[in-house]
Amino acid sequence: MCPTPNGAVFGLATDYEFLASACDLLIDLDADDSGIAPPLDWRDTIHCLPAVAAVGDTDLNVYSDYTLDSLVVWLENPPDGPADYLAASDTDSIGVAGSGSHRLTFTPILGSPTDTAFAEALLGAVWRNDLTSPTPGVRTIHVVAYAGEERSDTATAFLWLDPKMNEAGRDTTVSFCAGDQLIDLNDFLGTDAQPGGTWSPTLTQGGSNYHPMLDGSGVWQYIVQTSPECPADTASISISLLAIPSPDLGPDQTACQGDIVTLSVPAIYTTYTWNGTAGGSTWDVSTSGQFIVEVTNADGCTGSDTIQVSFTTAGDTLLTTAEICAGAGYLFHDTSYQATGTYTVPGAGLCDTVHILDLTVLPDPLLQITGDTLLCAGEVGSLIIASYPQIQWSTGATGSSIPVSATGPYAVTVTANEGCVASDTIFVTVLPPVTVEWAITDPTCAGEGDGEILLTAVQGGAGGYVLQPGGDLLSPGYTLSDLGAGTYTYTIVDAAGCAATATWLLTDPPAVWLEAGPELIVNEGDRRARTIQTNAGTYTLSWTPPEGLNQSGQETLEAEGLITVVYQITLTDAKGCTATDELVVRVIYPLQVFVPTAFSPNGDGINDVWRAVSPSDQDYPISRLTIWDRWGNLLLSTPGITNETGWDGTFRGQPCDPGVYVYDMVLILPDGSTRQISGEVELVK
Repeated sequence: MCPTPNGAVFGLATDYEFLASACDLLIDLDADDSGIAPPLDWRDTIHCLPAVAAVGDTDLNVYSDYTLDSLVVWLENPPDGPADYLAASDTDSIGVAGSGSHRLTFTPILGSPTDTAFAEALLGAVWRNDLTSPTPGVRTIHVVAYAGEERSDTATAFLWLDPKMNEAGRDTTVSFCAGDQLIDLNDFLGTDAQPGGTWSPTLTQGGSNYHPMLDGSGVWQYIVQTSPECPADTASISISLLAIPSPDLGPDQTACQGDIVTLSVPAIYTTYTWNGTAGGSTWDVSTSGQFIVEVTNADGCTGSDTIQVSFTTAGDTLLTTAEICAGAGYLFHDTSYQATGTYTVPGAGLCDTVHILDLTVLPDPLLQITGDTLLCAGEVGSLIIASYPQIQWSTGATGSSIPVSATGPYAVTVTANEGCVASDTIFVTVLPPVTVEWAITDPTCAGEGDGEILLTAVQGGAGGYVLQPGGDLLSPGYTLSDLGAGTYTYTIVDAAGCAATATWLLTDPPAVWLEAGPELIVNEGDRRARTIQTNAGTYTLSWTPPEGLNQSGQETLEAEGLITVVYQITLTDAKGCTATDELVVRVIYPLQVFVPTAFSPNGDGINDVWRAVSPSDQDYPISRLTIWDRWGNLLLSTPGITNETGWDGTFRGQPCDPGVYVYDMVLILPDGSTRQISGEVELVK
């Protein structure tokens, strides 16, 4: 909307875009109108997945005479809900909020970005739909620019989704019997696959016709490019071939008329048919002819073999073809043959027939044992060989792999499909367990960190020992030092990865203690002894301050009555362990004071004031003085007076009557302690 002096211009009926001279804000999503949309709007069509399109053409423009506050882009009524969303990223000057939702808001990061900065940020805005089958149709997206409180302009993008996707179908993995006939691979692509695609690599029988014997195992890709607007789609089919059974009826046989010939194959299959008739692994024949056995294995694959059985009444020449394994013998008319060749045996009672043997010696199966040949103590490894019809290990196992946990040789014998046998042996070594020996030194004193763990011996495993954690190489003499009391656990790993875990306990010795006892009271100038208590054996004592305290004997301290002191006493035993305690020495001072029992406050200058007197001129300040008359009336109660002040025999400024008065006073001694004195004093005139 463009504000003009005469009103608001909402649209203009013309094929050309027009900006009225008074317009101050404009969004044009398609400056060259290449999208065939209404002026200032944008139209685009999306054919291919992923469904993504810009909300404007590359020549979109934002114009404003004022500083732009923001741009808002919002998606109207998306048919696929949250799957339809808008996305954009911050630029250097424009920040974007709401990416991944139905509404984007573009606002300045710093300062006042230009119209061009907003246009460049809008160029990065796209609509997306990540569904594999999004709903076709139009997505309507509105772009609104704001400048100031009442200036805005709107343009609209119409994005048409018209999918023309290529669909090759699903990827799959299948297995076929090697003897199967033609198979149509299109049957395995699923119902979504479009016809008309091509197969790569090309199948030998053309088209989608797969022949197991001719094409073999592998991966074939079906490629569909029916819609040129969109990329080709590819589906892969991974094919593996299952082995077909190979029953062996042996060479053709000739017997005399009237004999019974029993044909047989190994009893390892699930079904057997003989010339189309179900049976077992053997079949009795009494007439000449060709006999076909067809068997089915556990995978459902079928195989067959054919033998010609002839019954004769006249002397014939019969050819026998046979295969044997190396080292074996083929018994032919009472003679054993071990080498490849042709052997002729004249008729000797068998219908006067001459027998010829065509013998081939087969090579032994290739056999190699792989697996773990070096094991840690207690570890279980594996020995592995290729798969054969028959496997026999020296342990009694019959699989292609066996567990091993003991030192020694392990032998295996295998039998191939032709019946040939091969053997191999491998030696497995189980390393002895890693063992370590350590010498432990506990901390000297309780709470100290001077304990040690010394490695004295390490053996077993493959050598090259490493301590974990830490990674230190270990050898006798290695020491873990500066250790306090506690439990320490480490793992020792050898060069083969074998490990042993060791746990050590370091213990503190009993803590040394010292008990100096309660407060020691000493009269001033006297000496008094105190016996200390301790669990230490040999020890020394020290104390601070050093004055006024002496040691007399191993366990006795003697204090002098000088001044009250708190001594810090330290005990050190023979190992250097210490203990401390306090000893308070309190000095009691003798009270040198005389309290008169009478005084005469008559103004004659003699005994006019009652006070405490010290013969030694020691001043004892009075912290409290209280005086009562004989009837218990309180006459004086005053704190903090001196001896010089005393009591002048008055009460409230008036002289008291003669008589006996009761007093109670508290004196302050030189060490700061107090002494209470009570008694009577007589007031005389």
